[in-house]
Amino acid sequence: MAIRDLSLIDEKNFRQTAVPLQVDTIKEFFENKNLFFLIDYGTSQIKGSMFLTYLSNLDLPCEISFVGASLEDKFQLIKVYMETRNINSSDILKLVVAELILTYKKFDTTPFFRKSIFTVEEKNEFISQNIDIFKKWDQFLCSSMMYYILSNKGLNDILKSETQFREINDPLWIGLNVVNLYGLPGFTEMFFSTPLQEEILYFKPHFEDYMFKGKNFFYYFGCAENTLLHVMNASIAGDINPAELIRFVRSPDEVST
Repeated sequence: MAIRDLSLIDEKNFRQTAVPLQVDTIKEFFENKNLFFLIDYGTSQIKGSMFLTYLSNLDLPCEISFVGASLEDKFQLIKVYMETRNINSSDILKLVVAELILTYKKFDTTPFFRKSIFTVEEKNEFISQNIDIFKKWDQFLCSSMMYYILSNKGLNDILKSETQFREINDPLWIGLNVVNLYGLPGFTEMFFSTPLQEEILYFKPHFEDYMFKGKNFFYYFGCAENTLLHVMNASIAGDINPAELIRFVRSPDEVST
């Protein structure tokens, strides 16, 4: 689930276009599976939910360009991405939303997101217009750490006797692209460095069913890019000394290798 490096794509297989694709382009795609498309959202005739559905139905290897797209169009597509049940693999969409959710959490994203499609004012405007969506994404992401605890037998045995969590049984409660954020390197470290703002919940269908494009939640949560999870696993297993880890973070030169 790592971010794709578009510079590695052979130039002869790179196509910049809008959607819907022309008949000749569709024919070329089915004849050459090495093609990769940069979809110009600004000039595309299909917008919003139909845009993502179109890309999904074609299973098109692509990325999205917002150059020239209006603010209204960008707002519309990002909102659809955050609400839809169709999981989309676009790196640009997940990066935009990661920046927005961290901004909502009052995390300074400036050093990490240097080519934002939004100005500071536009980010704040989008968040204010969709505050309920951001509260839900925040609540789900925070609750996923509780999912990790309940999935670990040792931690679960300790926690169950002391804590009860309210269950959410509605599979439509949140857009499913929220799970894509775990695949962004560094995201969980940044997100969980911010204060908890919402009630921790147990999302029964999301945590127990195979509702993410035929995959279960752990397929996304347990990815290699979720380094916070793997550090916690190593610490619990005794492979990492927590005191040494803290000392390394504070002053790595003082710790022998």
